[in-house]
Amino acid sequence: MIKDSLYMMVTMFVRIMANTLLFIVLARTWGVEGFGQFMFCFTIGAILVVIVDYGFGLKLVKDISKKPNKIKEYVNEAFYSKVILTIFLLILSYLSLYTFEWRGENFEIFYLLLVSHIFWSFGTFLCLPLRSLSYFNMEAKINLYGNIVHILVVMIALYMNADKTMVAVAFICSRLFNFVYAYRIYMKYVGKIAIKHIKIKKIILNLKQNFPYAIHLAIGTLYFQVDTIVVQYYIGNTGLGLYQAGIKILTAGLIFSDALTNVYITRLSKVESNEKLIILGTQMNTYMLLIGGLLSIGVINFADLIINIMYGESFISTIPLLYGFAITLFLRYFAATHGAVLTISNKQGLRALGVTLSLLINVLCNVLLIPGFGLKGALLSGMITVLFLNTLYFVAVYRLIRSVFLDKKNILLLILYVILLILSFAYLIHYNIFIRIVIWIIVATPLIIFLSIKMRGVKRR
Repeated sequence: MIKDSLYMMVTMFVRIMANTLLFIVLARTWGVEGFGQFMFCFTIGAILVVIVDYGFGLKLVKDISKKPNKIKEYVNEAFYSKVILTIFLLILSYLSLYTFEWRGENFEIFYLLLVSHIFWSFGTFLCLPLRSLSYFNMEAKINLYGNIVHILVVMIALYMNADKTMVAVAFICSRLFNFVYAYRIYMKYVGKIAIKHIKIKKIILNLKQNFPYAIHLAIGTLYFQVDTIVVQYYIGNTGLGLYQAGIKILTAGLIFSDALTNVYITRLSKVESNEKLIILGTQMNTYMLLIGGLLSIGVINFADLIINIMYGESFISTIPLLYGFAITLFLRYFAATHGAVLTISNKQGLRALGVTLSLLINVLCNVLLIPGFGLKGALLSGMITVLFLNTLYFVAVYRLIRSVFLDKKNILLLILYVILLILSFAYLIHYNIFIRIVIWIIVATPLIIFLSIKMRGVKRR
């Protein structure tokens, strides 16, 4: 368990930090407005590539975990489904943007970044079978090498004073390498992806069966990205640049949540009784609350230091936003276990419905709050939406297994987080940096020791 968690953590760490590091450099190189322009094109591409992802990351891992002997059949059908979806997406995107006369530099940057997103989607897809077969070390290796190449290629382009279009080309080159390398590893451990065994009827059936997962992924992506579109519309590239600087820190903070979820979901899928599911889910929730709380309080107390080191003085207006992003970060950790349980319990339709309602609330709040309150309105909209989605998850899980994974220990962690949150805003953020560091070490050390002891206990079991 602990070994798998570490491999998944390495995988998520290099993946997120590669993007975080690069976007920090891009922000410093182009400034707030230039960074905002690039991020708008990048975000639109990330939204549209969901058509190619089609929710395979959720369903494929679960199916292979239950029937590993059918891995080639599952992967082949999903792979060629993605190929068909890719052709559809590229044609539709080109015709749509050309029709709406979105041409010039923005069109070039967007379309190139869309292609890079597609290569990344296929590379990530080929890691899913390896994860299902518990080859976490191989997935970590793919992500490590792929992201090292990604950083080097883009950094070289920036060093040569490449413009935004050429940087987008660099994204394509590095993501293509990641896809090719992932396929080589996949062939070694699973086998080739055969064409002769593919039938159109099976692909169509595969797309139908995966549709609820695709809807959930699409709506979930819109749910997390719609604020970017609204911010750019009302405030422009400068406001978007400031907002995205905070979003990137939030994304980096979710590394442990994603890693733990990816490890636990294969184990949760194999549990046959509600009693064991509650035990495993409560254990997972303990880690989520502890790690999420530490990260959230840490970001709040060192927001000024984080922004100054990562982005510089031109992004100082992001500091107040980071306080809200830190609370949102904890809320995301708090609901991670419940979302995973709904996925493995064949309640993906219910989960998709919850995210759909959350998306509608998010759009409504953004449209109402951003024009009047600016970036703080976007932040508040996100927090309201996360609270709503968390409530839906908790109610759904409780009705399903009569538990929300809160034993006495987890309730104590929640109370401790609230106390530290109040103390941070009332006192700690007003102290100088040295005092904050000393206090943080005193508070965090026993919690980290507790986490280490728990992880060793899991390893022994």
